Amino acid sequence: MYTCKGCGGYLRFDIQSQQLKCDSCDSLSPVPDEKDQSMDAEYTAKVYTCPSCGGELMGDDNEAVVFCSFCGSSNVLTERYQQERRPARIIPFRITKERCKEIYADKLKSAPFAPKELKDPKFIDSFRGIYMPFYLYNAVIDDKVDMNGESSDSSGSDTIITDYKFTGHVEGVYEDIPHDASASFADDISESIVPFDDEDAMEFATGYMSGFYADTADVNKDIYRDDIVEIARTDAMRQIECQTGASDIKFDKSSMDQINPQVKDVRIGLYPVWFLSYRNKDRVAYAAINGQTGKMALDIPVDIRKYFLFTLIMAVPIFLLLNFVLTLSPSVMLMVSGVFALISLIIAGVTQKKLSGALSGANDKGLGNQRREQKKKTVKPFVVLLALAAVAAAALIVMDPVSDIPYYLGSLFCIVSSALAMVSLVKVYNVISTRPLPQFNRSGGEDNA
Repeated sequence: MYTCKGCGGYLRFDIQSQQLKCDSCDSLSPVPDEKDQSMDAEYTAKVYTCPSCGGELMGDDNEAVVFCSFCGSSNVLTERYQQERRPARIIPFRITKERCKEIYADKLKSAPFAPKELKDPKFIDSFRGIYMPFYLYNAVIDDKVDMNGESSDSSGSDTIITDYKFTGHVEGVYEDIPHDASASFADDISESIVPFDDEDAMEFATGYMSGFYADTADVNKDIYRDDIVEIARTDAMRQIECQTGASDIKFDKSSMDQINPQVKDVRIGLYPVWFLSYRNKDRVAYAAINGQTGKMALDIPVDIRKYFLFTLIMAVPIFLLLNFVLTLSPSVMLMVSGVFALISLIIAGVTQKKLSGALSGANDKGLGNQRREQKKKTVKPFVVLLALAAVAAAALIVMDPVSDIPYYLGSLFCIVSSALAMVSLVKVYNVISTRPLPQFNRSGGEDNA
């Protein structure tokens, strides 16, 4: 904790001046230089832990945490002091909280069906400045290669295939390739708000954290090793293609595997993120804004009441338009209803695939086994119902019954099936666009931020 030399007031890091500013007298002080501190040294941190989900934040002594940024719990977080390894570098916040709220509000203007709570000024004011830990990987390539490739050129009905052979030595050094080191910071969010500009990176000093929080690094650094290797290998292949003019040559996999980047060092950097969570029963939605560039990732659920009120209002002019363009005979009504059922069927099928991917969490390596098992959700029953409705409509049109009653019953079946499916699809969309309440098993990574 830093105090003002003039009045003894609490000093916070001021984003606009990039200095420490006194809460009482507004005097400014430069952030104390800590370059003489070894990265292997430790510093004392106050760690807040959520009793509901196990989420952890590090903060300063004058900040009381009364809600969890990760699960939205309003329980007072428990606190303890512990020694943390010093990060190698930090990128200070450049986007102020006021600018952050403006970015968020502008985005919500294009989301008319978002729950009203997301637009509440009191809720928006809950944005919290958190330094998220990133592993910074250093990789080296030093390999002899004997690569085979081929290119093809079509001329008329003939295709000419040319074989190539490249022999040489590939060298490369890759420094500070970032990947988020926090299980509470979902991979899709971190990937959506990167990159951070390393030009603003500073040697770590605790003064930059004054008035902010920092998440803890609890992901094993080896989890992303294969990703870092692939990034370095892909870049090496791109360099080979540029230098040899071989952009149209396809190399076989065994040739690419000859390039074996070695991860030599892993450090930790703290990167600025404005973070906000919205909780609705057993789901949580996040908003994350890059505290340096303003780039945002946002989960936007749909308010079902708003959506269906809008649907009912729009149904009137659509009905009048159809009645004006078409003569709504029983057969035409059945045909239109069948088309709606078919469209709903296609949407439901696509949604089921997205739902399966969202529930599996397979793309979030950092969260890994810390993901809480989720309730099974599916739209398959509605897929079957819509398929039956579409088939029934087609069969009735082909049969062309004399009585109008079968047409009306078929239309009713298609409309009811489509309406039930749409209700289910909106609920499923809210599952896809939000996340389950987290449950973190804080065993810690190999390095702690």
